[in-house]
Amino acid sequence: MIGCFWLPWIRILGGNLSGYQLQQLPSDEAKLVWLVPFTAFFTLLTAIGKKGVLFTSQLAGAIPFLALIYFRLKLGDRFFLALQVGTYIILVLGAMLFVLPRFLKKPEPKT
Repeated sequence: MIGCFWLPWIRILGGNLSGYQLQQLPSDEAKLVWLVPFTAFFTLLTAIGKKGVLFTSQLAGAIPFLALIYFRLKLGDRFFLALQVGTYIILVLGAMLFVLPRFLKKPEPKT
């Protein structure tokens, strides 16, 4: 999800904008796109530390879907026509981050 921050997310006025370019727009809402790479990076850190992985991965997985719902409600049906490849990849990765950690085998305690 971190690498997808630089892929095209949305088409606006004939141009494709990445998450990085979106955060440069003069809007407070645009700054929220930073939640995607930050939560993904935090999930990576917790996976390395092996503590709190389930919570952080589900949070990182939910952020793209919450953003999708918010902007769909705000912009209407036209919003889906503007989505680009980066958005779809982030949604797939977000779904994986939300679901897959529940299936990971928990380590058995050492005796």
